[in-house]
Amino acid sequence: MSTLRMKDIAAEAGVSVTAVSFFLNGKAKRYGLSTSTCDRISRTVEKHHFSPNFQAKAVKSGRTYLIGMVINAVHGSFWMDVISGIEERIEKAGYHLILVTLRGSVSREERVVRFLFDKGADGFIYVPQVISNAFHLAQLLPLANEKPLVAINANMPQISSVCTNEWEGGYLAAAHFLQKGHRRLAYIGSLAPYMRGQAFRTELSHEGLACMHFETVSDFMPHARQFSGVFCFSDFLVLELYDKARQLNLRIPEELSVIGYDDMHFASCICPPLTTIRQLKKEIGIEAAELLLARLETPTAECIPPAKSILPVSLIARDSVFDLTPVNCQA
Repeated sequence: MSTLRMKDIAAEAGVSVTAVSFFLNGKAKRYGLSTSTCDRISRTVEKHHFSPNFQAKAVKSGRTYLIGMVINAVHGSFWMDVISGIEERIEKAGYHLILVTLRGSVSREERVVRFLFDKGADGFIYVPQVISNAFHLAQLLPLANEKPLVAINANMPQISSVCTNEWEGGYLAAAHFLQKGHRRLAYIGSLAPYMRGQAFRTELSHEGLACMHFETVSDFMPHARQFSGVFCFSDFLVLELYDKARQLNLRIPEELSVIGYDDMHFASCICPPLTTIRQLKKEIGIEAAELLLARLETPTAECIPPAKSILPVSLIARDSVFDLTPVNCQA
């Protein structure tokens, strides 16, 4: 471990100690440090593997420089990408992440959040379980009034939150199917609390089309040949659908077109490559961290109204949707 101090880094880089402090705490942009200054500090820090004394910094500031994150589970690339974005941003500000997974246990939710509060984490990023009787606003709000807290994918008007535009995602899926000439369409997955399925069905209803809803792929498959296309709640559901379609010799996209949601890492690798709605997963994490750090760095944060950040989504067109328009059919 390096025995250098901040003033040694500053001297070698030819900058002030204050500039080094701003850089290490992720405040370089806010205080207008030039790119060349940041580059000199960065090279010097990397050369000596320098990191400030964490314990001394915590005692002096009255902070632990720990961020608690509570999430139901971590699987697949979605949440790993979100967490990567969070860590990338808070690390620049000198914070570290404590991650706790609930593994589907509703009873642990309030206990875990309170434990992190009691252990002195400076702020929290919270991903609520999508379960009707889960830890909810009545329990969360008093804790959020004690320390900065940002929720992800949660409709909590009294708490700062980050989410993506679910309604836009469902609309884009419906619009793409309609553009390709599809009229016999279905949706697989939950309709609430996420809005993508409701938006998909609503957009089709505006065109005078009914959309059948199935909770699971297993529910859908006995009826699959009645439809020309299906919109799935997530790309993971698509994996199950592809497998069951193969077992039934149901050709995708010639006999059944498919649109997924999330644009997971495997979406472009499966056969056929999946048309899907892309969520900016890493950017969700970065934005959540930005909102939390803004409150941590503001002495009067309790006076700031909750911030709401809604990130856009986009449709990524690949090969899983067959073109049924007259021009294509005649060809």
